[in-house]
Amino acid sequence: MLEISIKNSTNDDNASAVKTILAAYNKKHTEHLTDCNNDPLEIIAKENGKIIAGLLGRSIWGTLQIQFLAVDEAYKGQGLGKKLMLEAERIARERKCHYIAVDTFSFQAPEFYKALGYKIFAEEVDFPLTFSRYYLRKTL
Repeated sequence: MLEISIKNSTNDDNASAVKTILAAYNKKHTEHLTDCNNDPLEIIAKENGKIIAGLLGRSIWGTLQIQFLAVDEAYKGQGLGKKLMLEAERIARERKCHYIAVDTFSFQAPEFYKALGYKIFAEEVDFPLTFSRYYLRKTL
């Protein structure tokens, strides 16, 4: 008997099971991409033991996806974000990625990424309301 449950929180075991189902399906359709790593990436900048900036992502199917990039407000404008992105690009090339991709909101950093050579390929208007979400990619 089919049972569907709905919750306003995520159970780690359930999330893991859903991800396993999707991963199996994806693997079936992408087995030919054997030279592309599927690995997480974490680049952290610390000062006096405190995290002041970080980049999180993963490489998959020939693209390094930047999932999060954050620089503490007190350290913005000092080139730290650029250093993290250039390091991510170096690692992407080592991992044989052909592209690096990121998304950002209009109130965040679209100009920052464009200055690093990323090109907008899609825009989601009114997400969040009155703003835009941009999807950018750079060929390595």
